[in-house]
Amino acid sequence: MSPFFLPALKARLLADLADLRLDRRGPVSFSAPAPAARAASADGFPAQVFIGDLPPKKRRPGDAEKPGEPFPCVVLIPLSGQTDSGEDAMTVALICGVYCGEEGDAEGAETDMALLLSRIRQSLAPCLKAPLDGRYRLTPDEKGRLFPWEKTDTQPRPYLQATVMTHWRMKGLE
Repeated sequence: MSPFFLPALKARLLADLADLRLDRRGPVSFSAPAPAARAASADGFPAQVFIGDLPPKKRRPGDAEKPGEPFPCVVLIPLSGQTDSGEDAMTVALICGVYCGEEGDAEGAETDMALLLSRIRQSLAPCLKAPLDGRYRLTPDEKGRLFPWEKTDTQPRPYLQATVMTHWRMKGLE
């Protein structure tokens, strides 16, 4: 596995999700306004991307916890891999999380999750033909699927979580 792959994937997602603003009470907008209009919304919170795990809730002694922090987010977790024919193959789970603190607003949380999943697909789909950083190719899974995802049914509200599975190929021993 290339030590540069996960940081490159994180950078791509951060850049492509930067203009997606989700409100911790529900979406800022149900329509798809131009990216500049979304970015101009001060009410929304940009998606954050982490590798391996979420950061600790309190960063320094005395820091107050903010409701919904650090959501919305995507956590990149490498699950498995192998080397064959001089190439490395890797499966990476993208754990997507949203927070909707408005009591009884399941619809807002579901909409936020749908928006986040859609933007991830839009961001990474071009990696099928044009490899990420010119060297990391997105590939379908063994069933020919791209971006299969599954929601965690047991996740208690106000948090909502879904896992997107991605498969990548890259030159071995970089």
